[in-house]
Amino acid sequence: MVRNIGHGMAKNITFKFSAPIETTSGEDITELPYFKHAINFMAPHTDIAAV
Repeated sequence: MVRNIGHGMAKNITFKFSAPIETTSGEDITELPYFKHAINFMAPHTDIAAV
């Protein structure tokens, strides 16, 4: 889960992984679009579920 815990809008959020993260069924969640291409913004106190 990706969560903005701040009181302001988060902008240009990017991710870097040292190794792939897989689900219990073997799917690589680091290939999800928002991990690969970034998130433009997130409102305060919002979250996005990864799977």
